[in-house]
Amino acid sequence: MATTPDDPDTEYGRVWAADYDRWEDTSTVTALVGRVVALAAGRPVLELAAGTGRLAIPLAQAGLDVTASDVSPEMVAVLRSKPGAELVRSRVESMDAVVDERRYGVVLIACNSIWMLPTAQRQVAALRSAGGLLLPGGTLLVEMGVLALPRPVGPRPVTWGPGEEGSVESWVDPATGLLVFDFVMGDGSHRVDRVRHLTVDDLRALALDAGLTVVAVEEAWTGRPPGEDAAGVVVHLR
Repeated sequence: MATTPDDPDTEYGRVWAADYDRWEDTSTVTALVGRVVALAAGRPVLELAAGTGRLAIPLAQAGLDVTASDVSPEMVAVLRSKPGAELVRSRVESMDAVVDERRYGVVLIACNSIWMLPTAQRQVAALRSAGGLLLPGGTLLVEMGVLALPRPVGPRPVTWGPGEEGSVESWVDPATGLLVFDFVMGDGSHRVDRVRHLTVDDLRALALDAGLTVVAVEEAWTGRPPGEDAAGVVVHLR
């Protein structure tokens, strides 16, 4: 996939790839791998928006046949530099424009990645594309955080590392409807992310437009229904 230096689709990777793994939460990786292994039942797995491979590589190390794709060349380069990367097929592509002749037991869109597409039309396209890559009986898994809206919230303090204090503030942009996060890093620089936030009901409506149905919703990687205080959910679609 060809990208340009100012492509807004790849801005996140350009900004975050070099140090993404320093701050990404890894506390749910073991549970995620266990759930995906069980749902895949030995069939291949495709992770869309796989980033630096923090999930794809452990999934492959657990014995699964894993393909990882991401729109960011920088993110995919980090993935390919890691131990275990040789176990993973990787490529650069947008999740709403996947070209693949293979079919999968599980297609995974983790960590709010569906929100990175800035329009409902592109989110539907991604869901439709992912659903079309499933083997009979396969499952599309979409992981999303549970956020209290409306914003603004913040700024609130963030510790990026020893001696690296910063903050994050978020609000809904009235012009675009996108949820904006302004991260102030330890050196005082700003990193701004813009996402199209979805609730489970929002995703359910988009899934219908994509020809898919929500078959289950679980509290993130627990296998049980979400509690009132759930911080994240995984939506199962077919």
